[in-house]
Amino acid sequence: MSEGAGFAEADGESDANSADEKTLFDLVNSYRRASERPPVRLSQSLSIVANRRMLDLEQNLKTLTHSWSDCKYELSDSKTWHCVTNAPRKLKCGYTGDGYETLYRRSKGDATPVLALTEWKKSQLHNSIILNEGMFKNLPWDEVGIAINGQYAALWFGFPGDSAALTPTTGYDRAI
Repeated sequence: MSEGAGFAEADGESDANSADEKTLFDLVNSYRRASERPPVRLSQSLSIVANRRMLDLEQNLKTLTHSWSDCKYELSDSKTWHCVTNAPRKLKCGYTGDGYETLYRRSKGDATPVLALTEWKKSQLHNSIILNEGMFKNLPWDEVGIAINGQYAALWFGFPGDSAALTPTTGYDRAI
């Protein structure tokens, strides 16, 4: 499959955030404020990426992975990390910066905002992405895209503009 193939352009109504997604957005910002972090804005462009991520996971990959069906991600190979960070530009959703994802999958039943955030908070890696800590402290994201669909939930953090000069600090190879 060629890059971006199989993913429809944004269509407005189906890309609008659901009530559960808005709840997750509110929970993330409440958690950030409680942790003395600034709130993030809800990004429609990054939410499109998150929605396309849900489609790819559910329809093509059928498992929780940072790979896309058209871009294989390997933790041990830095040449593949663009599969995650470049997704907003690849999907032509109008977002020009890099994206950083957190994914959640519930093995039985549907993902919910509370369950997803609870599990992410337990994970040092996911928690550090949500709170801009550790290796992500130099990445000034101020936007998040959100999708919840079936068993899966995703957060896509980013910041608009050129991010080429900014990279996570050491440990990124273990992060994504």
